[in-house]
Amino acid sequence: MQGKNSVLFAGALILLLSVFGNVESARVCYASLNNETQLETPCYNLLQQVQITASGLAATLELREFVTDATLVTYNISSQVTTYQEALNFAGYYVIGYFIGPLNARNANLLSSRTVPLTLRPPTAQHNYWAGAMALSPSLWPPGSNPPAGLYGIETLPFGRSVLLASLHVQYPYTPQPSDYDALCANLEASVHLVRAAVDVHNPFSPTHAYYYGREMLGPLWDAECWYGVTVA
Repeated sequence: MQGKNSVLFAGALILLLSVFGNVESARVCYASLNNETQLETPCYNLLQQVQITASGLAATLELREFVTDATLVTYNISSQVTTYQEALNFAGYYVIGYFIGPLNARNANLLSSRTVPLTLRPPTAQHNYWAGAMALSPSLWPPGSNPPAGLYGIETLPFGRSVLLASLHVQYPYTPQPSDYDALCANLEASVHLVRAAVDVHNPFSPTHAYYYGREMLGPLWDAECWYGVTVA
């Protein structure tokens, strides 16, 4: 009788998995925008975490394994744009314009699909252009869904099913400037060995400036991160 019950239980478990799919893929993750509004963010597994000091501020260094089916809304800006703020303005205008509607092919209002962070990757020798991005809400746009195509150079691309990133997070008591992000990335590059990782300069996220606040943010603390794609031994 016990064997029969085990078979029935196993069959029920298989049925549940077939109906609901992989539990991990159904996970919904959140982060704060402007320290108050909870928005979705691409999910990751936290592999290691170390508390350090960066530019005189308390900082959290993490090794993250992103295990997400998220879709990124991306816009690339020529490296001929040499002013950081101008590149950030382009990234924000085009990426947010996609979510507002005029810059997606259906002219659909997708503000409910916004996530955090908005990211900007400066030009590098390996990726000689600026890249702005924001993920579409993974719960609203799961695998197999069909988000609107972007217009005027905007693309919708997969985040990547398994992406290994090192992140350094700081809460600034003032609006972070480009030099603060550069210093944050330099600190991350110098400290990444603390999570037993090495920077992968060929990774498309190396380096990335992550914004968890908008222009209307008045403080008192501004959350910012630098990301690097990494490899581990």
